[in-house]
Amino acid sequence: MSSSSQQSDWSFSELTGSSSRTRLLEYLAENSGPTRQFQIAEDLGVSQASVSRAASELLEIGAVYRSDDGGLNVDANVGRGIRVIQGELPDGLTSDE
Repeated sequence: MSSSSQQSDWSFSELTGSSSRTRLLEYLAENSGPTRQFQIAEDLGVSQASVSRAASELLEIGAVYRSDDGGLNVDANVGRGIRVIQGELPDGLTSDE
């Protein structure tokens, strides 16, 4: 198993320290394309304020970013990591790699 020479400025515990952040990351990783905060709140059954707080924290550490139209996207590496953790490995990869 190789390790990247680049280190992140945030730890996994900081990233998943709240269930709101975790749910937002999972939602964005599962949905393609930018999604507006009001739509995320509606789909997750939470308040827009809750999504806004979680989004602000995740934007600050670079785990998500805003598209030109204001929608939220998950960082590609973060999204890939979430899918791997959830067991959705790409074809050709195994959990041994």
